[in-house]
Amino acid sequence: MLSNIVRQFIDNECDAHDGIIVALSGGADSVALLLCLRESAEKVCAAHCNFHLRGEESDRDERFCRDLCQRLGVPIHVCHFNTLEEAEKRGVSVEMAARDLRYEWFARLRNELNYGIVALAHHRDDNVETLLQHIARGCGIHGLTGMPQRRDCFVRPLLNVSRREILEYLEQKGQDFVNDSTNTDTAYQRNLVRHELLPLLERLNPNIRQTLAEMMEKMRESLSLYEESVDAWRTKLTRLTADGLAIRLDELRHMATAKTLLHEFLLPFGFTQQDEVNMLQARTGAVFCSENYMATVAGDLLVCDKKPVSVPLTDLVEEGETFLADGTSISLHTAKDVSIERGNPLRVTIDKDKICGKLCCRTIEQGDRFHPFGMKGTKLVSDFLTERHIHRIARMKTKVVTDDCGIIWLVGHRIDQRVAVTADTLHVSVLEIR
Repeated sequence: MLSNIVRQFIDNECDAHDGIIVALSGGADSVALLLCLRESAEKVCAAHCNFHLRGEESDRDERFCRDLCQRLGVPIHVCHFNTLEEAEKRGVSVEMAARDLRYEWFARLRNELNYGIVALAHHRDDNVETLLQHIARGCGIHGLTGMPQRRDCFVRPLLNVSRREILEYLEQKGQDFVNDSTNTDTAYQRNLVRHELLPLLERLNPNIRQTLAEMMEKMRESLSLYEESVDAWRTKLTRLTADGLAIRLDELRHMATAKTLLHEFLLPFGFTQQDEVNMLQARTGAVFCSENYMATVAGDLLVCDKKPVSVPLTDLVEEGETFLADGTSISLHTAKDVSIERGNPLRVTIDKDKICGKLCCRTIEQGDRFHPFGMKGTKLVSDFLTERHIHRIARMKTKVVTDDCGIIWLVGHRIDQRVAVTADTLHVSVLEIR
C-alpha cells in the first residue's frame, strides 16, 4: 500500500522527528503524499505556492489546500508570488521562474521553522517524463538518471510509485483533489511528452514507463562507477586555485575521453559545451567567459578563475587599512626599524622619504611603465608580466600602488627602483595586501 512505501522511505532516509514540510499544490500527487506523511511522521506541515498564473483557478487551489489542512489538523503556510513579473526580472521562462521561486521559498521556510526536510510529490511517471525531456535536449549520464530521491533537504518519497497507484490510493480513501487545467496544454513541453510522446512509445512497448524507470535505476548504479573514474582523473589532472581550477590541458588533449572529462571538471563554472570543445583546440592566450568565470589557455594549462573586478584609483589610508573594490585590502604603516623583509611578495618595504605625494591603488592599465627593482631602465608592466608567464586572467587582476610620480609597487611582484631601501634610508613604510 502507498502509505507503507512512504513510511519505509521515511524510516530509511529521514529523521521524522525533525519535521517534514509537504509541498502541497492540491493535485492528486501532493494530496496523497500529505495523507501518507500525516500517518508516518510525528511533525508535518504543508506549504502551498499561489503563483497567480491561472486566475480564479489559482485561488481555488489555495482554498482547497487550506480547507484540507484544516480538516486534517495540519498547519499550512501559503506564499503568494507575482510570477510573471519575476520571470521578466530574472530573464527566464515563466515555468523556470515558478520553479526557482518555489524552491527558494521552501528552503527559507524550512530554516525559519527549523524543520528537517521538504517532501516533494514527484512520482515514477513524472520521472519518466523528465528523462525524455533530458534526452530530447541532449544530456550526459547525469541526465539519464532522472530525478534523485534525495538532494540536500528535498526528498521524493513517491518516486518509485506510479500515477495509477496514487489515484487508486485516493479513491480508497475517498479523498478528492483539484486538477490544473494547464496540464492538458501541450504548449508546455512536459505535457507534450505526457500526452503525445509517451502514448506513441507505449505502442512500441506497453510497459515503457516501467522499462524506463528500470533503466534510470541501472544508470544510477553506472553513475557511481563513472563518478569514481572522473574523480580519479580530477585528482591527476587538476588542482584547485584560490578562486577556481587549473587543468593540465596538454595531457587532457591526448585522451579519448577529453571532452567528457573537461565537461565534468568545468561543470561548476557554467561554460557552454561549445566553449569546452573550443578550449581543447585553443592556443595560449585564448579567453572564454561564462556568467561569473573566465578561462584562459596558459601554456600547458587551462586556468579557470572568477571574473576579475576592476579596482578604480583608490586613495590609501595613511597608517591603516584600505579596502578595495575587488574584496582585497592594502595596509600601510611606518616601521620602527629600517630593515627589509624578503620572501613575501604580498608584503614590501619601501623608503618612506622617497614617496611623492599621495599613495593610491588601482588595477593596471595599458601603457603602465615602471623601473623594476634590480633591473636596468624602465619596462612596460605588460611586458614584465608576460616575461614571467603570468596568464591573462591574473594580469587582469594585477594592481599597482602609485604616488604622484608613478608606480612604486607592482603588487605581488616587484617594487620600483625609485623607492628601494638603501644604506641612506632613514624611514621606511611597509605595504601589505590581503
